Amino acid sequence: MLEIGLIVIFLISAALIYPDIAERIRAMRQNNEIQQTGPTSAQDETGNTPQATISELKKINSDMIGWIYIDGTNINYPIVQHTDNDYYLTHLYNNEPNSAGSIFMDYQNDAAFSDQNTLIYGHSRLDGTMFAQLRKLKEQTFVDQHPNITIYTETETAEYKIISVNVVSDTYNYRSLDIGNNLETYIESMIQSSCIQ
Repeated sequence: MLEIGLIVIFLISAALIYPDIAERIRAMRQNNEIQQTGPTSAQDETGNTPQATISELKKINSDMIGWIYIDGTNINYPIVQHTDNDYYLTHLYNNEPNSAGSIFMDYQNDAAFSDQNTLIYGHSRLDGTMFAQLRKLKEQTFVDQHPNITIYTETETAEYKIISVNVVSDTYNYRSLDIGNNLETYIESMIQSSCIQ
């Protein structure tokens, strides 16, 4: 009788876990597929410029606005932007529902990356995907070896130098007017509280 009970518990557990595992596998496959055609691989193999590649990717989803790449990590993903900050929490770049979500820009930001403060979101997945490897940026030696974040858009390739790495609460106000009014003071305070120097 105990064996039957254990088998039933095992079957119920497997039934509950399987959908999550299947969803993770679908997300990994989709991300691997898009990375094969993304700007970090397409230029070498096809001769396309990163900008032409982004234009091609927009045919998959018009919400596609760019691509983010951080050397030394697996962060090599399309960036999408929707009319709210909820949709891409639970949808892949191709609009397929999936808890892995996507890397996405705040809906209030300019898709041309022209704002003083641009917010890009992504889950920190337990399987190490999406933005999970941002944790590496908390190590000075890693940032010394990989000091840039590359953003590709339809019009340019931009290299952003990492000057500060901060861990803040989920209620931190990135849009405070004080940031814009006292940008130099804000940057200095972020550098002072940074994990890296």
